[in-house]
Amino acid sequence: MVAKSKRKSVARDLRKNSILNTLSEHGPQTFNGLQRLTNYYPGTLSSLIYDLDSEGKIKRIIHQGKSAYTITKKGKGTIIEVGILGVEVTEAIQKGGICHDDYSYENLEMKYHWQLAWGIQDNIVIDPNLKNLNPISEKIARAVNELLYQLIKEDVKKKIVTLDPTKSGKIIFGLTIDYQKLVKSINEQSLYYLENMSKEELDFFNNIGDRGLTPTEQAQLDEMRKKTKAKIGVQLR
Repeated sequence: MVAKSKRKSVARDLRKNSILNTLSEHGPQTFNGLQRLTNYYPGTLSSLIYDLDSEGKIKRIIHQGKSAYTITKKGKGTIIEVGILGVEVTEAIQKGGICHDDYSYENLEMKYHWQLAWGIQDNIVIDPNLKNLNPISEKIARAVNELLYQLIKEDVKKKIVTLDPTKSGKIIFGLTIDYQKLVKSINEQSLYYLENMSKEELDFFNNIGDRGLTPTEQAQLDEMRKKTKAKIGVQLR
C-alpha cells in the first residue's frame, strides 16, 4: 500500500510541474487551453489546478476577456528548482510515460519491513514507446543502489568525504538514458573499445581538443578505428 501511494504522489507532483512548465512557456491559459496543451482529463486537470492554486504557484486572472490561469513567482521558483532532469521527467510523464517510485523496493524493504535506515530511493520514468523495452530490471536497480552505498561507505572510511548526522536534506543524483544511443553503444562495444583504444587515437584526440572534426580528420579517425576494431576483435551488430 505504501509503494502504490508513493508512486501516485510522485506522478501527481510531476503532472503539477508540467502545468507550471506549460504556463511558463505559453503564458496565461484558460482551462480549455491548459487541457489542450497538457492532454489531461478534465477531472485530473481540475484537481491539479486546485492544488497549485492552494500552494500559491498559480493564480486565476482575466486574460483577453476570459478567466485564465497564470504562473506566480513562487511557481516559477519551483520550476528553477526542478532543473534539467526534472524537465525531462515532466516531459516524459506529460507524454504518458510510466513512473515508478522506489523502483527496486530497496528503500521500502529496509524501512518498512526490516525497520532499518537506508537513505537511497530510486525512481524510474519510462517513455511510453519504451514501455516493453525497459533495459533496467529491478535487480539492476537494486545492484546500483548497493554499489552506490558501498562506494560512499568506502570514501567515508578513506576520509575522502565526511558524514554529519546533525544535518538533513536531499541529494538528487540523476541518470538519463538515451535508449537509441545505449543500444548503439552496446552493439559497438563502446566501453571495451575505450579500454583498448590505440595510442594513435589517444594522441589524435589530444590534438583535436574540443573542436569538431574536419572531413579529412574524420576519414583519418575512421581508418584508425577500422584497424583497432580488427586488432581487438570488435564486431558491430
